[in-house]
Amino acid sequence: MNKPRIVLTTVLALLAIALPAAALSPDEVAIIANARSEESLELAKLYSSVRDIPEEHIIEIRTTTRPRISREDYEKDILHPVRQALVDRGLQNNIRCLAFMWGVPLRVAAPAESELLSVYRTAAERAHYRLATNYKLVPSVARDFPQPRTNALEPIADLFDQPLPQVSEPLMELPKLLEDFDRLLTSKTRQVRRIEDPERRAIANQQLMGLFMDSAGLEGLLRYVRANEVADAPPPQALEQQISELRSQYEQAGRQAPSPENADKKLELMERLFGNARVATYAGQRASQLEPDKDSSASVDSEMALLWRGPYPLKNWMPNPLNWRDRIRMLQQGQRPQPTLMTARIDGPTPDDARRIIRVSHQVEQEGLQGIFYIDADLEDSRNPKFDELLVELHRFVRDGTDFPTELNTSHEVFQPGDCPDAALYVGWYKLRQYVPAFTWMPGAVGYHVASFEAQNLRDPDTSEWCAKMIQNGVVATMGAVDEPYLGAFPQPNEFFPLLMTGEFTVAEAYWLTSTTTSWRMTLIADPLYNPFKANPQLKLEDLPEGILPVDSEGNLPDPIVPTH
Repeated sequence: MNKPRIVLTTVLALLAIALPAAALSPDEVAIIANARSEESLELAKLYSSVRDIPEEHIIEIRTTTRPRISREDYEKDILHPVRQALVDRGLQNNIRCLAFMWGVPLRVAAPAESELLSVYRTAAERAHYRLATNYKLVPSVARDFPQPRTNALEPIADLFDQPLPQVSEPLMELPKLLEDFDRLLTSKTRQVRRIEDPERRAIANQQLMGLFMDSAGLEGLLRYVRANEVADAPPPQALEQQISELRSQYEQAGRQAPSPENADKKLELMERLFGNARVATYAGQRASQLEPDKDSSASVDSEMALLWRGPYPLKNWMPNPLNWRDRIRMLQQGQRPQPTLMTARIDGPTPDDARRIIRVSHQVEQEGLQGIFYIDADLEDSRNPKFDELLVELHRFVRDGTDFPTELNTSHEVFQPGDCPDAALYVGWYKLRQYVPAFTWMPGAVGYHVASFEAQNLRDPDTSEWCAKMIQNGVVATMGAVDEPYLGAFPQPNEFFPLLMTGEFTVAEAYWLTSTTTSWRMTLIADPLYNPFKANPQLKLEDLPEGILPVDSEGNLPDPIVPTH
């Protein structure tokens, strides 16, 4: 633990971009409750009262009380209302953590074939075809381009009586089409400038204006008019006024909850403002994101961590910019970490379980967590020797570096009934969906079992999954997956527990500093403000295992968990 810390100065300089260290405070927590559940609302008020969280931080949403929610309903009923409420209340720059109450859905289903997907897919295909048509028209400008039927300023589709040229299928790939089209249009614009006959040049300019308007919208047309002397072109001031009015409508449409009707409206305004190039790109991306995929289910909590992000791929996971390793790497590479919120949920099989989490967490925090740390590894027939070695290292570190009692099991069988009295901390694996009642849990106990699906039926009192059963039997902070997460999605126990044992971090901070993914399947079930070792820290920051969260010579830690919205 006393070895020199490599590139410590550089790392600290990078992390110093963030604010000074400060534990998560009640003023930085927003409480999310489901207005369709009296228990959810009651728990929100209880939590606000116990933790002195301002009442205006309680955000009521109206959504299903079932644990599972569709992707469209998630965006309509949870994502957009919470985001709008934070903005309306002026909290968008203050809130670092969202706390979900019992009654708020737990799992976002993978998108299904939907009407919204059809809208985006159709718009993308139509815009792509229009761009391919425009591409075929460019060479004929000022040569045999169809004679306009009107002098009005209209998009290509409305400008000509005769049929437009047919394009071959399959269409050119969109990135290549856009690149070639832009090059060809730039070259044709230079040719038109050299036409000496004013009448012929005026017709060619109208043809080009139609192409620019169809492909790049009024914004593209304005750029063309400003850069060229065009007879009969609308004054730039008139175009600017029209663009300003449309932008206002466009921004308003962008704030609406996603629906086929709202998407149609936004795409229509997008085409008028920015043209079919933008529509083809945007609608294509949205259609791709909405394509049904078995790997795009996620926990509500993990998705809501990305509340301030724009559209992002739904398949698989996104990296967690709050993870201290990833944050240092991004800062070293000159990247600005994406805005990310911490999340947790006060939940369990029943409202009474959630109520106990609130009360017991606050009570235990006053005196500090007491008991034994049980660690369950498998050195006989390991599924993953590297992970089991992490557990052994964690046991060794706690045994040698703290006064907290710890016991290690290395047999292939997990701890058996009665093996673990006075359990305060626990980590182990891999008894899939088969909780073993080995523990007598101390008040305020924290622990998790590394296995798939252990939070999938969190609200089922009869399930044998570990998360629900641990909570029923006394644990107040645990974590698990609502679907197959893969091993790397779990925080590494040899990082999570040492951070927690310093008493410098709440459960939510320790989790988000060591969790690796967002938009994925993990959920933290705990009072996010719970700091079990606040009153009885077992470690100093400078005594953390080698390589975890570098600190300066005085033990100061620049806080990497800062919203950047």
